[in-house]
Amino acid sequence: MTRPTTDATDAIDTNEMNEMNEMNDAIGANDAIATNDATGTTDAIDSDATATPSRRCRRRTLLAGAAAAAVGGLAGCLGGDDESAETPDPIALDAGQACDVCGMVIADHHGPNGQTFFDGDYPRGRDGPGWYDSVTELLTDVETAATAGHEPVVTYVTDYAAVEYEVNDRGDDRAITSHVTADSFVDASAAVYVVESGVLGAMGPDLLPFGDPEAAEAFVDAEGGRIVAFDDLTTEFVRSL
Repeated sequence: MTRPTTDATDAIDTNEMNEMNEMNDAIGANDAIATNDATGTTDAIDSDATATPSRRCRRRTLLAGAAAAAVGGLAGCLGGDDESAETPDPIALDAGQACDVCGMVIADHHGPNGQTFFDGDYPRGRDGPGWYDSVTELLTDVETAATAGHEPVVTYVTDYAAVEYEVNDRGDDRAITSHVTADSFVDASAAVYVVESGVLGAMGPDLLPFGDPEAAEAFVDAEGGRIVAFDDLTTEFVRSL
């Protein structure tokens, strides 16, 4: 009678040990999964934190385009993030260059103009920047290009603090002169902008850049309008001009 009891007990003990081993295996597997999940999360965070400026730029631009958010999504994407890279100098736009958006010859029209150097072959087949006969066209086109993966290196705009400009009557309107020599440009992110002055550019109301805030204030005193910092411009506002 004792032997069958012992066999039953042994069987129970064996089953319990098997169940415990299975539970330990399951716990080990869960721990491994949790460890992998945690590692994956850490890797993802580290990857985003160490992303290159151009990749961060592309993400900001995509978000700005999707939500019509700040040109600050765009503004941060006008180049100049990589201080270690060689930055090209502005070029003169006096050789018959036509605006990449509207096709008008830049030197033949009044108002501020600008240029953006892109990474890679963009504009395609051109060994030089994209060029524009207005700042509004420049900003919106660079945003579109960056969203499509054409990363800007640096953007330059007319610096009305560095030139002898004039504001002339054109019928019922007033327009500011155009300047296209290489030394008439300033890094777009270093300028402040006069808006809502009623003084027109090539395509109508525009943003008038000044590399010196005091020069911008003097212009506002004479012509009206208000001064906006580059980082405070919004896509909505630029497109409403």
